[in-house]
Amino acid sequence: MTPVTTAYAIADEPAPGRLAPYAVNPALPQIAAMVGGSWIGLPWLVFNAYALGSVGTQREVRLAALSPAVSLVLAMVVTGLVRALDLAAPAGLAGLGSVLGLPPRSYAYAVLAVVAVKLWFVYAIHRSQEKSYAVYGSTGGRGRSAVAVVVAAALARPTVLAWAFGASEWLGWVAL
Repeated sequence: MTPVTTAYAIADEPAPGRLAPYAVNPALPQIAAMVGGSWIGLPWLVFNAYALGSVGTQREVRLAALSPAVSLVLAMVVTGLVRALDLAAPAGLAGLGSVLGLPPRSYAYAVLAVVAVKLWFVYAIHRSQEKSYAVYGSTGGRGRSAVAVVVAAALARPTVLAWAFGASEWLGWVAL
């Protein structure tokens, strides 16, 4: 008679694959998104989800894909209002603010709203990965240090955003 062997799996246990040596603490991509922009943070979080073998990988990928779409729609609404109210190009969002009775620097709040939406998505992905990273670490996995990437993202932000907005207004809003 052959002995019966039973395999078990813990539902929340990550299943790291070949990319596991490149897994990082999800706080690093989150900080990179904060100081560098979503152009670096979101793809890095998606890569990290696959590296960790996170059980929430599909949800995290959907959130990362939804983030630029939602922020782009918000940017379209704001710029649509500027155009619909026939505000002069230099006045732009500042003119929109004055028409709506908002302070002169209200355009900054419109940009801040788009950035806040993006950071909400980054934070939601971070929170999801945080659990997998904790289990990954407790089962012997080691995260890489990638502080240099965060610093490089912060230094590259002005150049990347200038290029993105120069290429297309909408690409700029997505990269923001």
